[in-house]
Amino acid sequence: MTRASTGFLILEALLIGGWAGLAAIRRRVLNRGQVLALMALQLMLLVQAAASLISLAAGHDAAEPGTHVVYALGSLLLLPLLVGLPVRLGFPPADGAPGTDPEFVGGIEIRPPSGADSTDRSADRFRAVVAALACISLIVMLQRMWITWRTGVAA
Repeated sequence: MTRASTGFLILEALLIGGWAGLAAIRRRVLNRGQVLALMALQLMLLVQAAASLISLAAGHDAAEPGTHVVYALGSLLLLPLLVGLPVRLGFPPADGAPGTDPEFVGGIEIRPPSGADSTDRSADRFRAVVAALACISLIVMLQRMWITWRTGVAA
């Protein structure tokens, strides 16, 4: 974990959060570019967290290793939990079983928020607000990760 990589992630979260915030102000849904940018940010967070956790396991002397691990894992969960679509994981029940959903194909089913139909986009607009706020929270978490990472520096 370097200051440059942390700074890049903070800048990316700031730009994506601003982009999502602009969509929220305009009362628009997240577009494909914004979703792809959020996915790229999540992938880079995964790389950063994995690298820092491997370094800790290899003996890096962090200022606050326990706190750093919590922030690293929290940063990985923030975007999927707040911005991700509600999903049902698992396998569909056997054909003809009570509650069988014929549209459930494969192991993951993505459903719109409960009570929303195809013409109700308010839940999707709200996701833009949540994405902007999640990016702001992520900036704070990344800064805290950097502070807890540095050797000999108390937070």
